[in-house]
Amino acid sequence: MQSLPKHVILVASGLLLLDCLIELEESGEAFWSSQLMQNRQYMIRACSELETCIGHLSRTGDYFRLSGSGTTITTRSKGMGAATMIAEGRRAQLGPQDARTIGDIVSAESRFFLKSEWGPVSPYWPALSFKKPQVGDFLRDNYDPSCDFILYAGTSDPKKTKDKDWRKRLLSILVIEPGERIRTEELVPPDSWKAVKKEHGQEWPWSFAVRQGWDCIEHPWAHNVTPVAYRSLGFRNNMGGVVEVPELERQALLSVAIRWIELPNRKVVETTSAHHDALRKKNREERVLSDALKRMAGLITGRLGPGSITTRITPPRTLPDGTDLGALLAAKLLIQKNLCALCGRSMRLDTSKKLLQCSPDRIDSVNPSYGAENLQITHLACNLAKNDGTAEEFNEWLSLASDTQRCIEF
Repeated sequence: MQSLPKHVILVASGLLLLDCLIELEESGEAFWSSQLMQNRQYMIRACSELETCIGHLSRTGDYFRLSGSGTTITTRSKGMGAATMIAEGRRAQLGPQDARTIGDIVSAESRFFLKSEWGPVSPYWPALSFKKPQVGDFLRDNYDPSCDFILYAGTSDPKKTKDKDWRKRLLSILVIEPGERIRTEELVPPDSWKAVKKEHGQEWPWSFAVRQGWDCIEHPWAHNVTPVAYRSLGFRNNMGGVVEVPELERQALLSVAIRWIELPNRKVVETTSAHHDALRKKNREERVLSDALKRMAGLITGRLGPGSITTRITPPRTLPDGTDLGALLAAKLLIQKNLCALCGRSMRLDTSKKLLQCSPDRIDSVNPSYGAENLQITHLACNLAKNDGTAEEFNEWLSLASDTQRCIEF
């Protein structure tokens, strides 16, 4: 990657820091700019976070450039402020053992699920245990271990939560494996199971394995950090279950201090989790493929007909009788190896990047048929560029576009 001149780094650093301070000041987080300027310790912290931010930009390609006037700064991460980039950069650099706050381990997509517990996750009880099968079903269907987290809140019952310092407090944050419901006695140490069974019977017969666990160091009051979610745990239909923490309470969670916990059975849990991760990935890919095929089939069927006059004349389009569009499109994707038939580059099956999504194209635009002999799949951008031209005409345009030199001005 092209290195930045020192003066550019200095100017960019100052602008990023200013952006960060404004965002912090507006949200009331961390510290005020006036305090920062007066306190050396805050300045050291800000510089450290700025370094993390720049490291993130360099690693991910979210490069920044200065305008010709040298007074503004933009990034390729649309809508991402400096404070957000700092958080993402820090998370990318830290391992689970290095995390100091919940904000260090979560991503923008993360959701939190609150569960009342008698104590924190620990080597004594390295499992998320439950009595109601519906709890396991809910987590299996709604919880994603690649980004979501479970929060433990101590119960208010002295018989269940015997340590008074744990009652009504946030105790732990953890990542579970929801793909396989396991008998609790197979997950927790024999002595732990024997002691709990003696006192409570088989109150928690089922469990999910814990993939990662962190202790909430200061055990803050749950009703102070997540008041809505914590209150809803007391509703009759939520007792013994889990509730999702609402978005409005997310910000307060990010600053909660945590410490990583070494849990037993790690190798077994990692092996089981890898298996279920592979299954989830396959299912996601199949869903995305199914959605893409339905979308393209809908585009074709919507275009069929003799043509109509709007602000322009749309040409007639046809489809051979008995054509299974879903099967035809799936076969085309397989034959093309998911590569655009026009430019030869990989296509996205989802619609998150509009111009890169796959689009059905008639090879010969004069031929109105979407039959197998006249159908190919391309990027939407390539399809739009080709329009009613031939493949040769598109290649001429592609050659010209490929030769264009892109440069960055500082």
